[in-house]
Amino acid sequence: MQRTLERVGTPFESVAACSAALRDPRFVPLAAAELPSIRVEVSVLGPAVPLPAPADLRPGIDGVIVELGPSVALPLPEVADHFHWGGREMVEAACRKAGLRAEAWRDARTRLWAFRTARFGGPAVEEAEPDPTDDQDAEPALMGLA
Repeated sequence: MQRTLERVGTPFESVAACSAALRDPRFVPLAAAELPSIRVEVSVLGPAVPLPAPADLRPGIDGVIVELGPSVALPLPEVADHFHWGGREMVEAACRKAGLRAEAWRDARTRLWAFRTARFGGPAVEEAEPDPTDDQDAEPALMGLA
C-alpha cells in the first residue's frame, strides 16, 4: 500500500476509510445492517509547518508528523486529547508509531511538522426521502451517494 501526504484524485477518492471499511483484508467488511450505527468522520489536513520542539506542539489543536528516513507517522490532533497527552508525549507516541524509539525526535535527522485539521462528519447513512409514487420503505443511502 502506497502512503502519501499529497492529495490523490478527488477528495472522495482520497478517503482511505471508505476503502478500509469495505475492502481491507485485515477486517471483516461492514454489513449494510451495521451502517445505521456508524458515524463517519473525515479530517482534512492543513499545511504542515516545521515544529521546532515537542514543547511547541499544542495538543488537541496540532497534529504531528514525524519522519526519519522511510519511517513516517502522523497522529491527528484529537489523539492527544483522547490519551491526555502533552506535546512531548504526542511526539514520542508518533515516533513509536513510525517504528522508531520514543526519543528518535532528538536525532538531528528526524523531521517534525505540526498541522491542523478541518473535521467534519455525520451518520454513515441517511434515510432517503420517501418517493410518493413508491409504496416500499425507504432504504438508507450510503453517505448520500446512492
